Amino acid sequence: ASPNSTVIKPDNSLLKVTSLPDNYQLSKHFTLGDLSSRSAVSKYKVEAQNGLTYGQLVYNLSALALNVLEPALALYPKLQVNSAFRTTAASNPSSQHTKGQAVDIQIPGLSKDDYFAVAKKLANNLNYDQLLLEYKNYGTGLPWIHISFSVDGQRKQVLTLYNDKTYSQGLSNLA
Repeated sequence: ASPNSTVIKPDNSLLKVTSLPDNYQLSKHFTLGDLSSRSAVSKYKVEAQNGLTYGQLVYNLSALALNVLEPALALYPKLQVNSAFRTTAASNPSSQHTKGQAVDIQIPGLSKDDYFAVAKKLANNLNYDQLLLEYKNYGTGLPWIHISFSVDGQRKQVLTLYNDKTYSQGLSNLA
């Protein structure tokens, strides 16, 4: 597990906002649209849900961008956000994606085999709640990495999944 326990807190004024444009900067390199409706592969407009206000969701997305995505981007400049915020209609309501606390990333150009080393490096360098290396034998067949972050504290849970089911505690290379 990563020794990194630094938490960069987002601007508290975000907790009170009721709407923001997609181009609102959550962090140096990531906008609200990047993590919701505009650039992510999975596009969902941020809306109050799961007992969280719009402002709380944006605050969580900003915390995710500051604490996970910025340091991950520094390590992997080609990093691509596939999915971050999701509506409860589109995802399991208990998913951290519906709370603005999780992101699924891939790195264009990587082989299936490269993802194990990437996940290992991210697990050793980021502060995170959960880091999942997810493999599938359908679709593109390329793995992705799910990383979540909670301003309330991190479990530092690391799992490998295969076809949406837990394969192992910790990281396993299934390439």
